[in-house]
Amino acid sequence: MTGGTFDNATKQFNNAIQLNNENYYAHYYLGTLNETLSRDEPAIFSFKSISPDSDLFSEAQMHISYIKNKNGKKEESINIIKKAISIKKNDLKLYRFIASIYEKEENFVEGIKYLKQAIKIEPENEDTLFSLASCMKKHPCSKKA
Repeated sequence: MTGGTFDNATKQFNNAIQLNNENYYAHYYLGTLNETLSRDEPAIFSFKSISPDSDLFSEAQMHISYIKNKNGKKEESINIIKKAISIKKNDLKLYRFIASIYEKEENFVEGIKYLKQAIKIEPENEDTLFSLASCMKKHPCSKKA
């Protein structure tokens, strides 16, 4: 996409939002467009506009967390996901996402804790089971977590 194409897309998403502020898909795609262009604050604003009732809420929170994390705000990044988990208690993606943050930080005990919670939600999820095994292998002393 060229700069003009991005600008046109931005204009179209903003028009859709003006017509219906509860068009969470427009907010989400505007957020991802801004994130792609490294426009972090407008991206975060768009993602924060998405209601917890929307099926895009968890994805939006993960995008916000990712932006905060890449900008060195790791605690804020983690807290965003913890708050999202308190709202969407059974969203497997959120547990896996926070576990991946902890794993990258080599905080395997916390990573394992969240992966175990994810397994309670979906006990036979192969990706989660593999992630748990991988995390435990990286830090065998944390098996007691």
